[in-house]
Amino acid sequence: MTANAVTCNFDGVQAPVCEIGATFQFPFQWLDANQVPKNLAIYTTAKMQVKDKKGKVIIELSLLNTRIDLDTNGTVMTLYIADTDTAILPAGKYVYDLFLNDGTTSIKLLKGTFYVDDRITVV
Repeated sequence: MTANAVTCNFDGVQAPVCEIGATFQFPFQWLDANQVPKNLAIYTTAKMQVKDKKGKVIIELSLLNTRIDLDTNGTVMTLYIADTDTAILPAGKYVYDLFLNDGTTSIKLLKGTFYVDDRITVV
């Protein structure tokens, strides 16, 4: 899974937009105060849930189910949903959060709005 990384800080992250029937990839880096990418390979667990306003899980991403991936340097994390999985997602505006755990401590790295858009043209 390779794509250009979106560099994000806690002061603002672009909202992920997933298109129904298309492969979704959202690569990003977590930067320290000096703009140096942090080593994400120290985290043994990464889990993200996308939920509707009633709290129902629409889709879950994790290292375990391979919908979250790390590059070989451990500095770029990519959220990934295959086109076959996005094909069955309902269009809408959802919320998400992404937690990392190193075996001792759990941190919420990202949270926000997650959009699932209808596909206009199917090729």
